[in-house]
Amino acid sequence: MALGLLGATASFTLTSCDLFESDGFSERNIGNLDNSRNISDLPSGYRVKTVGDEYRYIYKTNGKLDEIRISGKSYDMDSKSVKIEGDDFTEKYDFTFNTDDLLTKIKLTHREDNSDEKSDGTAKFTYNSDKQLTKITVDVTEYYVEDGKDCKYTAESTFEYTYNGRRIRRIKQNVKETETIDGVKETAKFSKTIGFDYDDDEDYINVYYQWTPNYTAAVLGDTDDLVSAMAYIGLLGRASSELPYAITADYSGSSLDDEDMDESTTTRCRYSKNSYDAIRTADGKTYTYTEKDDDYEVKAAGVDFEEGLTTASRATDARELAASLRPAFFRLRSGK
Repeated sequence: MALGLLGATASFTLTSCDLFESDGFSERNIGNLDNSRNISDLPSGYRVKTVGDEYRYIYKTNGKLDEIRISGKSYDMDSKSVKIEGDDFTEKYDFTFNTDDLLTKIKLTHREDNSDEKSDGTAKFTYNSDKQLTKITVDVTEYYVEDGKDCKYTAESTFEYTYNGRRIRRIKQNVKETETIDGVKETAKFSKTIGFDYDDDEDYINVYYQWTPNYTAAVLGDTDDLVSAMAYIGLLGRASSELPYAITADYSGSSLDDEDMDESTTTRCRYSKNSYDAIRTADGKTYTYTEKDDDYEVKAAGVDFEEGLTTASRATDARELAASLRPAFFRLRSGK
C-alpha cells in the first residue's frame, strides 16, 4: 500500500507534559514539547539535532521541538497525525501519546481512489515503570486486487521485550499471516528471537538511555521511518541502560511466499562518545546536539517537496515517500 504525496502536507503534534521527571536519573532537559524538554536523558540544555544523514530535529526559538525531518522531508509538530495525499491514494497515521508523551498507539489508514482497495492497521505500545518498551501488538488488514482476483491479507504480530533491570535481554517476535485469494485461505507463521551481548566495560554504559541504529532496527524493524525518528528523541521511552556490542537474531518458520525463515544473523555494534558521555557515533551514524542557548534553525513550512514534477512522477514519488515513511511492522502485502 503506497502513500500518495504530491503537494501533500504532513504533520503531527506532541502534547506537552513533564516527561521523565527527576527519578534518580539525569535530568532530561533537551527542549522538547511545551515544557522545553526532550524525552531522552541528555544533560540539561542539550537537544538531539541530527542522527546520521536521515534525521534532523528542528526546534523553536524557545527550544521546543517544532519539526522532524526525514531524508529532507519535513513533518510539523502541529497535529497528532501525518497525512500523505497522492494523485490516486491517501495514507494517514494517527498517533496517541500518554501523559508522559510516550507513543502508545498508531492507527494507519490507506485508501486507493476509485477502488475498493484499502488497508487498515493498528499498533499498540506498552511500557514498564522505567518507561521502557515491554510490548508492541500490531494488526494489519489489507484488501487488494492481484491478477484480477480479490485478495485479503491479515497480519498479527507481537513484540515482547525482556529486561534484566534496565538492560534489555531479549526480544521475541511472533507473526501470523493469512492471505485469502478468491476464497482460498493460506496461513503462515514465523518467529524471531533477538538476543543482546554485553561487555562489562564502562564505555558501554548508556548514560542517557539513547537509542542507536542497530538497537532501533532490532526493536522496531530495519527501517528509517517516522517511528524510528521518534525513538531517537525518546518518544518510545528509554533504550537499554547498556549498549550491546552484538545483536543476534534467530528466525524460525516460513512466510506466505514459502520463504524458509530458519536462519541466524549477528550484527556487531560500534560506538563512540563525546565529552559529556552522549553518543557521538553509533553503527556508522554521527549524532549532533544543539545547546539551549544556540540560535535554533528556522524551520521550513510544510513538506520539502520538489516543485514542477509531472503528475506521474509526483504520484510515483508520493508512493515512494509513503513506503519509506511506513514502519516495518505496517508493511503491506500488495507492495503499495
